[in-house]
Amino acid sequence: MVFLIFLIPIALLFGAMYWHDVSNEEKIHTYFQESKCEYVYRYHARFKALCDDKILLINDYFSLDFETNIEIKYKDIKSVDKKENILHISGETKKLELYFETEELTKTFQTKLTQRLP
Repeated sequence: MVFLIFLIPIALLFGAMYWHDVSNEEKIHTYFQESKCEYVYRYHARFKALCDDKILLINDYFSLDFETNIEIKYKDIKSVDKKENILHISGETKKLELYFETEELTKTFQTKLTQRLP
């Protein structure tokens, strides 16, 4: 019985964290739709999307802040290199490393990105 007294608050905490994570994901997908982004991919609490004129990255932490989004415009991209499951993007002012779960997903993102480059 004492065990249940400790177990119930922990279960409620995990339930609240899951609910918060799901509500963040809905807000992020709405933001991507408003920004006219396609091909949205999530890995390690980081959303990556190809938009009309830029790559947009959103960190999905416990508190969601759209002001800290990372973006790089297609016209500023100088090179795109793939090494295993990491896509290295070099721009005029920024360098990004995008991590993916599999090499196939990395290649798909790279293909869709290179089709959009000028």
